[in-house]
Amino acid sequence: MTRILLFILFGFTPIMAQGGDAHWATAAKNGFGTSNTLASKVWFTLADGVMTEVFYPTVDMPNVQTLQFQVVTGTKIENEIDDTVHRLELPNPGSLTFRQINRAKNGAYTITKTYITDPQRNTVLIDVDFNTKTDARLYVYYDPSLNNSGMHDRGWTELTALMAVDGDKASALVPSCGFVYETIAQPVTIDNEVRTDPNVVQRGALKKNQCTLALAFGSTATQALRTARASLARDFAATRAEYEAGWRDYVSRLPRIAKHQQQFNMAAMVLKALEDKTYRGGLIASPATMWGGGPNANEPNTTGYHGAW
Repeated sequence: MTRILLFILFGFTPIMAQGGDAHWATAAKNGFGTSNTLASKVWFTLADGVMTEVFYPTVDMPNVQTLQFQVVTGTKIENEIDDTVHRLELPNPGSLTFRQINRAKNGAYTITKTYITDPQRNTVLIDVDFNTKTDARLYVYYDPSLNNSGMHDRGWTELTALMAVDGDKASALVPSCGFVYETIAQPVTIDNEVRTDPNVVQRGALKKNQCTLALAFGSTATQALRTARASLARDFAATRAEYEAGWRDYVSRLPRIAKHQQQFNMAAMVLKALEDKTYRGGLIASPATMWGGGPNANEPNTTGYHGAW
């Protein structure tokens, strides 16, 4: 049996879940992005309507299992992967900018998310628009797997941030709109087995239906939090314009072909994005892990195609 501890904390609702094995997301990616700069050493992947692995500070080091949203109406909880119909768009075909549009299967709401990275910092930025016909509340559900392992993470809240750390890898998730403050509740214990090294999951309700999320990384929690706040200090549109200008410059120097130019440009950008920004000239085979890493992804020796350079 497994023991699960749910901690409802004042401010927002991070969940510390102990006992469940970690597994990497599906290898069937339909989006892969990073800035065309060396200053931003962070890469994201997309699949099943959500963000899956995020790599930092090298392209072979995953630190995230999943970041998705949940829609809460009364006591009913729906999540993007299972309860919505997914669509992916390229709002700028000359850039690694991606937009996921997830429509509820019952038609009650739509979640639209635009993804970029900050060209100057180690931050993934997600611009979110939640359109609902009800009084539903939008929650962010973040499952970090820092340092290429599902276990050993330690999570906590700090003002308006969800913080996590494992060794010399730390993440800070900060929304521009803030989190909803909620009532303190006591921990709830389920089952009877204790796991001392938890698989941490963090969750919080957003104050507004339009919001920008900054998921930043650093070698310390303080560094990650400072980076997230610096990225949010600038308007998302301005950061996106800089991000897309970098890719536009790269695309402008690609060969011109008679047919399928857009597909050619995208393939070239993805190949460029697979190059590491510390070990120049080194490319990984793919930012995916076949079969979710095998039996589990609890430990860092579980790897995937990103382990092949």
